[in-house]
Amino acid sequence: MNDNEEKKIEVSVVIPVFNEREAVRKCVTEIIQKMDALSYEYEIIIVDDFSSDGSMDEIKDLPVKIISFSRNRGGGTARLIGMRHARGNIIVQTDADGTYPLDAIGEMLDLMKTADLVIGARKKESAKKFYFLRIFMKWFIKKIAELLVNQKIPDLNSGLRVYKRKIALKYAYLYPAGHSIMSTMTLAFMSEGYVVKFVAVDYLKRIGSTSFNIFRDTTLYLITTLTTIVYFNPLKILLPLSFFISFLAFLSTVRDLLRLAFGPVTIMLWLLVVLLMILGLISEQIRRVAKLIASDCDER
Repeated sequence: MNDNEEKKIEVSVVIPVFNEREAVRKCVTEIIQKMDALSYEYEIIIVDDFSSDGSMDEIKDLPVKIISFSRNRGGGTARLIGMRHARGNIIVQTDADGTYPLDAIGEMLDLMKTADLVIGARKKESAKKFYFLRIFMKWFIKKIAELLVNQKIPDLNSGLRVYKRKIALKYAYLYPAGHSIMSTMTLAFMSEGYVVKFVAVDYLKRIGSTSFNIFRDTTLYLITTLTTIVYFNPLKILLPLSFFISFLAFLSTVRDLLRLAFGPVTIMLWLLVVLLMILGLISEQIRRVAKLIASDCDER
C-alpha cells in the first residue's frame, strides 16, 4: 500500500471486527497482498465494534486505519461508519472471520467499470449448526425478494461486495444496526434501478465463534427484507393483498345475497379493501416525496 497521503485514494476496504482475534490478522494481511497486486491506490479501514478479545492488538502494526467504538453497536452500524470514513469512491467490503476467499476482489473491481454493486454470491452454506433451517430461511426470504423486485438474486446478503460509496450512502437512513444491512443495500440498489452484478465465490468455514443468532437474526432478516421492499414499492405488497381481500369480500357478498341479508363480515371486508388501497396510494406518494427530498439533499 502506498503511504503517500497526497495520492488520491481510489478504493477503500472496510472491515467490521467484533472479537475476531483468531482470524483478523490473516484476513488483513491477505487483503494487503491482494490489493498490492492490483493497480489501485487504496486504504484499509478497520471498524472495531468494541471487541473484548484483543483483536486490535493483532493488527496494530499493520498499515490500517482503526476506528474503535466505545460500546457494541452492531455490524450494520460498523459498516456504515466505515463507509462514512472512507475516502475512496469505491468500497470493498468483507468480513474478518475468514469465510470469504479474497481471490475474487480483482474480478469484482473490474466489473465495477459497468456496475454499481458487485456481490460475491456464495456457492453454498458453510455453517453446520441449524444447516437445513438456514438453507430454507435464506431460500424463502430470497424468493420473496426476487418476486417483489422482479430480478434474480443469487445471494441477497453476502458480506463480500464492492460498491459505489456515494450511492450506498444515499440509503444510510434505511440501514439497520445488525447483519441485515446487506440485504437492505442489495434491495435498495435493485429497486432503484442500479446495475447489480454477481460473482460466484466459495464460502469457507469461519475461524472462531460467531455472534450470529439463527432465530433472532433470521427474524430480523425477514422483517428488514419486507420493510425495505414495502418502502421502495409499497403497491407491490398492498395491491395484491387488497385484490385477495376483494375476492373474499366478493364471495361474502354473494353468500349474503343468496341469504338476502348483508352481514358485518362483508361490510368489514369491503372497508378493509378500501383502506388498503388508500394506504397503498398514500405510501406511494410518501415514497416519491422522500425520494425527491433525498435527491435534493444529495445535490446540495
